[in-house]
Amino acid sequence: MATPMPIVDCDTHWAEPPDLWTSRAPRKYAGKVFEVKTKSDNTEGWFVAGQQVAMIGPSVVAKDMSKYLHQYTVPRFDMMAPATSKPAAAVEYMDERGIAAHVVYPNVIGFGGQALMKTFPGDSDLRLWHVQTYNDALVDLQRESNRRLLPQAALPLWDIEATIAELHRIRKLGLTGIAMSSKPGDFGQPRLLDPVWDRFWATCQDLNIPVNFHIGSGSFEGEIDKFWDPNRQGIYEDGSLNGPLCIFTACSNFLVNVQDVMNLLLTGLLEKYRGLRFVSVESGCGWAPFILQCLEHQWKEMMTPNQLARFSRTPKEMFKDQIYVCLYLEDHRCIDPYIDYFGADNLLFETDFPHPTSMYPHAGSEYQSTRAYADAIFRNQSEQNKAKVLYQNAEKLYGFKVAR
Repeated sequence: MATPMPIVDCDTHWAEPPDLWTSRAPRKYAGKVFEVKTKSDNTEGWFVAGQQVAMIGPSVVAKDMSKYLHQYTVPRFDMMAPATSKPAAAVEYMDERGIAAHVVYPNVIGFGGQALMKTFPGDSDLRLWHVQTYNDALVDLQRESNRRLLPQAALPLWDIEATIAELHRIRKLGLTGIAMSSKPGDFGQPRLLDPVWDRFWATCQDLNIPVNFHIGSGSFEGEIDKFWDPNRQGIYEDGSLNGPLCIFTACSNFLVNVQDVMNLLLTGLLEKYRGLRFVSVESGCGWAPFILQCLEHQWKEMMTPNQLARFSRTPKEMFKDQIYVCLYLEDHRCIDPYIDYFGADNLLFETDFPHPTSMYPHAGSEYQSTRAYADAIFRNQSEQNKAKVLYQNAEKLYGFKVAR
């Protein structure tokens, strides 16, 4: 029997263990670091100096591997699946599902590390220690999983010198990419086209570090304000979700990443740094043919000769050369047009395990496993294209090889 084609899941999340920072904290930081505490309702949350800063999720996979619906997270770590935080259990889950590797993003610190930009504003040393300690824990996670888990590093984005230094450090440590906020301006930092970031982009290019823009890496407040309904409470006291608002903000986050892609294509950043590779994570791919056809049309209609002189490629060419996107929740009716228009060289596969609305576990749908889902959405594609999306593109982008 032929060996099944490997699958690399390019968007999963780590439920950071409760002792990640407390177990590594020096005596001078005792009582000052991120820690998990039990609240009066017997649920748990992440706290700093007695103030809650986050829930323990988002993770909705229970200890018995069932999935909580209509919830943001499992309420306590002892109720959460070990596969969401422990490398040995994660590898066991992956083996059961036929998944070769997980590309892993944060939870508590924010999908682009942005929560750390809001914490410890008066203590830059403590804030930097949290970033470096987190990345050290990622190195352990990657090593203990035998490089089956490929976590993406955080950065001290409030300090460009420290950020440059951390880029060099995480590359030496063997981490494969960074989880980058696309909206540092939301947290009082310069916007990404500011010249202060030039050395950052150049360093990422020189070190061949992929820059991952996961949805929700900016501030959520602006998206919530766009919802017409005055009920803006996303999570109720019983832990259930305000479904309409949560759906609105989730889908709005997809659109925010579309805007990030347009910024990359229109500002000249990709022409200046042609060796950079960007990933739009969890934003899907079905929008891309429409948006790029619009950009190509507007490009011809609106760009003056002087403006065109800044570019050697069209938006579609830049997109194909330097931007990857992750398919998400989509079937062949989105996958086929994408590959027909762009080819299969910059498309990645993901499930978003173990988040709410993730593709786990497919129960109750036409797909009964991750592999069944992959087989279904590539039903009209060649084995060559399927292989590119399921694992080869990820290998090339993140610089690793799956076991065969």
